[in-house]
Amino acid sequence: MAKRREGNFLGRARRLACVVAVLLASVLAGSPSLAASPTQAAAAPAPLPPPVEPPSAGTPEVSKVNPAQGAQGSEITVKVKGKNFAPGAKVSFANPGIVVLSTEAAKPGELRVSIQVAPDAPAGSTSLFVVNPDDSEAEAMFEVTPGSPTDKPTPATPSAGTTTTTPTSGKTAEEQRFKVYNLGEAVSILQNPADSKGTLIVGGRKLRYEYAGQVVFSASAKEVREVDVNTIYGLSTRTFHIILSSGKRYNFAGASLKQDESQTLVNAIRAALE
Repeated sequence: MAKRREGNFLGRARRLACVVAVLLASVLAGSPSLAASPTQAAAAPAPLPPPVEPPSAGTPEVSKVNPAQGAQGSEITVKVKGKNFAPGAKVSFANPGIVVLSTEAAKPGELRVSIQVAPDAPAGSTSLFVVNPDDSEAEAMFEVTPGSPTDKPTPATPSAGTTTTTPTSGKTAEEQRFKVYNLGEAVSILQNPADSKGTLIVGGRKLRYEYAGQVVFSASAKEVREVDVNTIYGLSTRTFHIILSSGKRYNFAGASLKQDESQTLVNAIRAALE
C-alpha cells in the first residue's frame, strides 16, 4: 500500500512539474495564451492620430506680367499671372519710384496691381516681387520707360471770368515698400542673397523695417534722426543709413545694388516722412 501511494505522489509531482515547465516556456516565448484579456485590451488607450498640418500655398511663381513696363509719370494697372499666390499676397518693386496703390486677387493665379510711376523714377529694368504672407517670394522683371504717357487729357483753357481747378487722382499711396539688404546681416547675404532681403515700409509719417516676417524696428517721423547715404572721402558706397533718436543705427543697400539707388531711396524716405 505504501509503495502504491508513493507511486501516485511521484506521478502527480511529475505532472505538476510538466505544467510548470509549459507555463514558464509560454512566458519566456510570449505565448498568445498569456496575452491580455479582451477587457484589458479594451482598457488600453488608442494611439493618437498624427497632427494634420494645414496645406501650404507653396513658393509663388510668376509666369507673366502684363504690361511689363510703365512710363515715368504714369498710373497703370498691371496683371501678374502665375501660381501659388496665397491669400494676402503683396506686390512690391525694387524701384523706389514705383508706388503700389492697391493689390487685388482677381482670380486664382492672378493679381491685379494698381501702381503709380513717379516722373523722376529711375528708368530701366527693375524687379517686381510677389510676396506671400509666409515671406516666400517670386521675382519678375519690370521696366520703367522714359517720358510721360501721352494719353492724359489736356486741361481745358479757362474762359474769362471763370476759375477752374485741375482735378488730381483720388488715389493716395498709404505705404511705400522698398526691398533692401540690411548690412548687419552680412553673413546671411553672402550665404543666401535671395532670402536675405528685408523691406523698408514708409507711410503715414512712420517708418518700419521688416525681415523674415518680423518687425525689426518701427519709428515715427520724430523718432528718425537721420536718413542719408554713406560716403567715404566724398564717394558714394551705394549704401545708406537710418539713425533713430535712440542712437540706434541701421545700414542698408538697395536690392538692385545700382549706383544711384541709395540716393533715390534716401530721397523717397525723407519725402514720405516730411
